[in-house]
Amino acid sequence: MHALDDVHLNFCVPGRKLIGRVRDDEHGRWRKYYDAACTPLARVLARPDNEVPAAVKARLQAQAAALDPLALQEEKERLVMQLLHSRSRAQQAADLLARRQRHTPRAARRHTTRPARHLPPRHAAPSLRLSSSLRGSAQARRSHLRPKK
Repeated sequence: MHALDDVHLNFCVPGRKLIGRVRDDEHGRWRKYYDAACTPLARVLARPDNEVPAAVKARLQAQAAALDPLALQEEKERLVMQLLHSRSRAQQAADLLARRQRHTPRAARRHTTRPARHLPPRHAAPSLRLSSSLRGSAQARRSHLRPKK
């Protein structure tokens, strides 16, 4: 698909190249200047012969004459739709795992998919144990809260 996209962009799609830019001092913005839109093929063919050999130009012109832009675009769209409808490897692995679990007995599946949890019930408060040195001080602190007789 990328090869088709490269051919389509290089031979069929015109683009503009940045020629230069000038800073606008009044507003602090850059003003950009572009050349006329043309394809990358036209840019290569416009180069002098000492930069691009005539044989290369002839080969590119023959290749461009043999291309059908509409057929290229339709082929690209067909490949994109094929990619959209194909499943990824992650989806295929998930389907395989689900299929295996369907054919596994329920008891075996329960023990393999989630571990047993040994948690206390929610209503049970955590038990705090004070060391013997702290028990006395805790009782002393509570003793001043008791009403005196």
